[in-house]
Amino acid sequence: MFITIFQSIAYYQNSNVALIWIDRSVDLEVLGYRVPTGWFNSIDPFVSIVAVPFILASWRRQALRGAEPAEMAKIGTGAWIACAAPPRVRATLMGTAFMSLFLSNVAIGRIGGAFEKMTPTEFWALHAAIAAVGGVLAWTLGRRLECVLAPPSHDP
Repeated sequence: MFITIFQSIAYYQNSNVALIWIDRSVDLEVLGYRVPTGWFNSIDPFVSIVAVPFILASWRRQALRGAEPAEMAKIGTGAWIACAAPPRVRATLMGTAFMSLFLSNVAIGRIGGAFEKMTPTEFWALHAAIAAVGGVLAWTLGRRLECVLAPPSHDP
């Protein structure tokens, strides 16, 4: 779960300082109507919903070629572990996931405080760098984590 903190910091800032930045820096007038800043929070879920069929089709094509992404690369792995783990383990995993979000949100608040002291380019570049560090860690540790998360082999 530690690795998820990096992308959570970068991603969840979209509901925090991003709205302040949009309100201050984006022309919200469209055909004489001012688009409410809060509406920008609906863009990400909409894109996620629209993208799912394309992602599934892509994974299907990759699977036919034997190149489907590893299970660790898919968000569904977490859901599968949560629904298939014994209650004691499931509670620990859920607690760990929420601890990850807690730590991410603490960092988001602290880093968000720097928004007034940095240029927008510096602020968002910082978030890109944080996400990049998480990506490098996931890439570097990915094989080890896949071994840990892989279902046990049932070979005789």
